[in-house]
Amino acid sequence: MMKKLEDVMNKKVVICPACGSDSIETIETEKTIKEPYGEPLRISINEYTCKVCGIQGDFLDNNDQIISTAIESAKKNSIYNIIEDLSQKKISMSAIERALDLPQRTLSKWKNGLSSPSASGVTLMYAVRTYPWLLDVAQHKFDPIVSRDVHIKAAVSDLLKMIPVIQEDIFTESGMIATSNSLFMYIKIDKKDQNTQIESSKRENYSLKDVSFTEVTE
Repeated sequence: MMKKLEDVMNKKVVICPACGSDSIETIETEKTIKEPYGEPLRISINEYTCKVCGIQGDFLDNNDQIISTAIESAKKNSIYNIIEDLSQKKISMSAIERALDLPQRTLSKWKNGLSSPSASGVTLMYAVRTYPWLLDVAQHKFDPIVSRDVHIKAAVSDLLKMIPVIQEDIFTESGMIATSNSLFMYIKIDKKDQNTQIESSKRENYSLKDVSFTEVTE
């Protein structure tokens, strides 16, 4: 009985800021907070409606703090996942710190929650996770020529992964056509039909401009 009385006494009474009425309807709403490479975080916020004057809003001014806290938590989760992913790819944390001019053990502190990256630090980690080749660029002090070469190699590598080939396919011809603002690549492949085992010759065209391809059977 004493515990129940304490709960009632400690419970905040919601008062309408316009008319002062305590006749308030509470509407609980769920929101999902998600940052890149992190798991979704669900939170609940309350909106209030005065039954007397009809005004609506966050009468207790709690929602902004709840959302802000959830965003910070989601960012920490994202940073943890990004650093864990880089570790699993056998990328040295000390090498990353040297490339990005970060103090020693910065990534370890971020991962373990001992400190938090700034907004620019979070964005930097998102960029590194999205484009890992940026580490190569950073290691070469952002040299324009090296940066260009690293970028092109990464783009071509990703493009080649999109080509639908099987082990028996044979590349018989390739080439490219370049203009002042575009690049067109083509690859001719002798493909073996996996169902009928009948060989057919197909030409597959790839464009770095829109990263799409077409197939034309000859």
